[in-house]
Amino acid sequence: MACKVVACAAPSLSHASDTLVCEQDEAQGRMGHLQGDAEALARALYGAIEAAAAGPEASASLPLPGPLAGREASDEMSRCLVEAVRCIDRAAEEATAEAEGTSARGWRLVEAMLAVDAPARLLAVMGCLGFEARKDAMRLFAALLHLALKVGAQVPLAAYFRSHPSVAPQLLQGSGCTELFAHCAEMLRRCSRCPELAEVMIMNGAVTRLIDLCGSPNFEISSEAFSSLRELLLAQAEVSEPFVYENFDGFCARYHTLLGQDQDYVVKRQALRLLGDVLLQPAFADVMLKYVANEQFLRIHMNLLLDRSKSIQFGAFHIFKVFVANPQKPHRVRTILQKNCRGLLRVMFRLQRVAGEDAALEADISAVRDLLEALQAQQR
Repeated sequence: MACKVVACAAPSLSHASDTLVCEQDEAQGRMGHLQGDAEALARALYGAIEAAAAGPEASASLPLPGPLAGREASDEMSRCLVEAVRCIDRAAEEATAEAEGTSARGWRLVEAMLAVDAPARLLAVMGCLGFEARKDAMRLFAALLHLALKVGAQVPLAAYFRSHPSVAPQLLQGSGCTELFAHCAEMLRRCSRCPELAEVMIMNGAVTRLIDLCGSPNFEISSEAFSSLRELLLAQAEVSEPFVYENFDGFCARYHTLLGQDQDYVVKRQALRLLGDVLLQPAFADVMLKYVANEQFLRIHMNLLLDRSKSIQFGAFHIFKVFVANPQKPHRVRTILQKNCRGLLRVMFRLQRVAGEDAALEADISAVRDLLEALQAQQR
């Protein structure tokens, strides 16, 4: 998949930050001296990012590089990234130990990294870096978020992300690129662990984009997208549930494309599993009630009960059972179930025979059978 990585405008900094590219031995000595100096460390990182962005592959729209461009851009960057991660991790460990003054030092380090635009600029040059440097950039991004949470800097961190509207789209775009998806998906999941950042991601179209990526023909991109979507929806339900509820029709229409007859088996199976987990999550109770009140959605899962794959059948069953168990069934849902009771009971008998030694599953199937038989008796 061809993709472009959009570069960010350079922030206004002092002259000294533009001259921090030097020979390897000088760089290593300087980086050791910078360990206790948050501002100097951030400026050194900025200088390395500038060097990478100024390489032969850099432009207003950065294409993914060839191997040579990646090697040329990555050496100084890797040294700075490794040292920056080490310093940030040390600050997070100190903050955990609650030693006197460490939270203030952690705050200064977070503020310094945000002041030189580190998150946005790292994303802007990801396409210029070699594979190892990309991993280092991902680790720095994750370490910075971890430190911000440790020292209680969520508010300025979220304010930074809101004031840099390129960050969320770049993470989502990178999650669909064959060269960057693993790094960008992990960075996106790190954002999802902070409610404030999760909200920023959702408001920037993360749910919609990830659903589309879940249907990617590339297995690895699809799997990473499902993991990211799961984290975004379930880890931060207080943020994601209102979004899904308020955008219910659009969300369901898009998500159901993952359950289509022509959809890949693995995609369909993962989509059913995630949908079932969401609907059965207590925080999504209102969404669940709205979902099982829709007779068209009931038809979707009744059809999936007839799929050739047993895994798909069982995935559909875990959602179908909620329609049957709903004590406040709308008239149309009740009517569809009653008209199809005979065939549905045959399906339940068949599922029960292959349920194996899963006692919980067998109990669920028996309960659904009893409810269907009660509905059938009401028709007589």
